[in-house]
Amino acid sequence: MWEEIRLEALGVIDEATLEFCPGLTVITGETGAGKTMVVTALGLLRGGRADAGLVRHGSARTRVQARVDVADVPAAADLADAAGAELDDGVLILARTVTADGRSRAFLGGAAVPASTIAAVSSSLVTVHGQSDQHRLLRPAAQRAALDRYGGEPVSLALARYRPAYERLQAIDVALDNLLASEQERMRELDVLRFGLSEVSAVEPFADEDDLLRAEHDRLAHADALREAATLAHDGLAGNDSELRGLVATDDRLIAVGRVARLGAAAWTSQDGINWRRSTKGFRSEPLTVMYGVVEGARSMVAVGQGAMGAAAWTSPDGLHWRREVDGPAMHRGAMRDVVRTPGGLVAVGDNQWTSKDGLRWTSVTEPSLRTPELWAVIATPAGLTAVGNDRQGDGAAWQSVDVGRTWRVAPPQEDLTGGSLFALGTTEEEASAILAAGEAAGNGMVWRTPPATP
Repeated sequence: MWEEIRLEALGVIDEATLEFCPGLTVITGETGAGKTMVVTALGLLRGGRADAGLVRHGSARTRVQARVDVADVPAAADLADAAGAELDDGVLILARTVTADGRSRAFLGGAAVPASTIAAVSSSLVTVHGQSDQHRLLRPAAQRAALDRYGGEPVSLALARYRPAYERLQAIDVALDNLLASEQERMRELDVLRFGLSEVSAVEPFADEDDLLRAEHDRLAHADALREAATLAHDGLAGNDSELRGLVATDDRLIAVGRVARLGAAAWTSQDGINWRRSTKGFRSEPLTVMYGVVEGARSMVAVGQGAMGAAAWTSPDGLHWRREVDGPAMHRGAMRDVVRTPGGLVAVGDNQWTSKDGLRWTSVTEPSLRTPELWAVIATPAGLTAVGNDRQGDGAAWQSVDVGRTWRVAPPQEDLTGGSLFALGTTEEEASAILAAGEAAGNGMVWRTPPATP
């Protein structure tokens, strides 16, 4: 007996509960009151097709639930028990939910079940008579039951003997299917094992091979450290292949830059100026690269030099770990041979002039007075910037800039510089505005000194 049916967010009904009494129950009401929704709810509980259009507008889902006393319907009780449902004093709870996107779930005695299961249970609990057909008679099981009842007692006795035998046959079929499936699974597993054995045989393992592989793995995992150690050892054995081109002093160390034969640009650090260590982090084997100058920038060390395709620059936070900056259009010509830090940024000289705020991005500045074969050094003094090198004729020459490298003025030719070259610059402690330049004259060492700048 159906005791109660509860509807939530179904069609025009927001929430309603219908309690049934023994005997005949008649539901009446005006058109649109929701009488059809009761039949729709029964259809859902009988495993009918779920439709998102059944959900009340503005609701996330609809829910239909019924309480049915199945104490007098053992067939329904047995099906529910087989599905894992729980009965409370012979009362079974059937429920169905439909979400706004059309997904449906069915519940039987608190257990989630397929819609086909709730349909099988409810088929013996309710019969719906429509205007055009008797829905229950559409099911093959109902048709067989009606035919068996029509056969009377002889058919009932034969059915009682047939049903246990048929159930045993079904159980045997299931067991046989399981055995065949298990055999197929074992065959697949055997194939996998045979394939694995063939793969192992192909590699021909030997005793203690795992220890050797583990040792090789550890060695390869430290490849960078081994490469650095080998490079340092090579430098120690072939130190005469190194060239130091630039030097700068920081608060805690000296940093020198230059090149190593067959390897290219290189940098070294020292705490005391006697014992030096080459930095290997960030350098690649590029034999055509060289570092000429280095300066302590606002945020990092900046080195300049020459790459395979033109000027090149490197940056380092500590002088130990270096990074080659990406070449831009401004770097596709000449070489940078020295760099100096000014209040406005960095100025590099060489076969051209370059400026940069941070050493990462450089701008090439074309200055007519700097169209010279080589500039080798630049220094900042209170009077401005001074650069030295060789002029068009190959003689030693000097240039001065009072506007932080924007414009340059070449110093008048001097007889002492004819046939010579200037490579380095410095200032005296006694006269900070006096500049010393070192180089060579016809193969002999030379020192050129400017007079103190006039304030």
